[in-house]
Amino acid sequence: LTPEDEKALYAAVERVYQLPLEIRTLTNFASILGPLGERLHRWTQAGQFGHLFDNVEDTLTFSRFQTFNFDGWGRCPGRAGAVVVLRVAPGVGGD
Repeated sequence: LTPEDEKALYAAVERVYQLPLEIRTLTNFASILGPLGERLHRWTQAGQFGHLFDNVEDTLTFSRFQTFNFDGWGRCPGRAGAVVVLRVAPGVGGD
């Protein structure tokens, strides 16, 4: 990211926190970012992973009995699998 992109990103994060909770979504964040937000398209509701990552409420928990079905993630393009692993890995240790 360029220094200008970093400033825009920081400003967008601040603006999202000013939104009501019920509209704090990745789609709205990408919209606030403008052209830079296009990089987030696949993670928004309009993109292929939006149903997983673009929700008002994060329902991921690390209870002892939560399970995940990762069938097919190996066929996902780019870094999609890595994002899921990074999101889930902190809770795998059983702490």
